[in-house]
Amino acid sequence: MAEASWLADPTGVHELRYWNGSSWTEHVSDQGTTRQDPLTTELPPPVAAFPPPPGPPPTGILTEEEFAAQKAKLLD
Repeated sequence: MAEASWLADPTGVHELRYWNGSSWTEHVSDQGTTRQDPLTTELPPPVAAFPPPPGPPPTGILTEEEFAAQKAKLLD
């Protein structure tokens, strides 16, 4: 789940709305001016901004089992 921070307002009414780490708050910001605009409905949590990083690249080295499987395919 997203950490506490100012994020794009999911209602689309304001530029930013504050996510406190567990729920959206009434705190909003437009062009750097903050104020309060209470929510009238519960909003879903923000989605992760970035996907998790990819795993490490393959080494090109086969395990003994992988080598045996590749060898068997070639000999068939």
